[in-house]
Amino acid sequence: MSHDQTRQAALAYFDTLGTGEADAFVALFSPDAYFEDPVAGPGPALDGHDGLRKFHRGLRRVWQSLRMDVGDVFVRGSRAAVRWRAEGVSASGKAIAFEGINVIAVDDQGRISRLEGFWDVERVMGQMA
Repeated sequence: MSHDQTRQAALAYFDTLGTGEADAFVALFSPDAYFEDPVAGPGPALDGHDGLRKFHRGLRRVWQSLRMDVGDVFVRGSRAAVRWRAEGVSASGKAIAFEGINVIAVDDQGRISRLEGFWDVERVMGQMA
């Protein structure tokens, strides 16, 4: 996996996340992808395309709009760490802003095989209250 392929896969995630295109979002991932994000709640991570569709549906319920701006992207082989900032409007109409980091692994076909998100979910929930 080249540096550019890894970077492109990571950036495609952020480009697709804020859209309503569930199929395009899920297609970025390998069928057995591991996905862990604070918004998924406590408990096990989401696995595979079914788990990713569940995550995407949840986003549509929680956010009227969501934009994620990518900051630094650090790539090493088939892995990338991406610093980002998100702004959006919650389902209840509140403006929310927060930052985080995602660590992304990409398989030999250029699909995301593992994604771990790190951000302060309590802070975001406090803004939504």
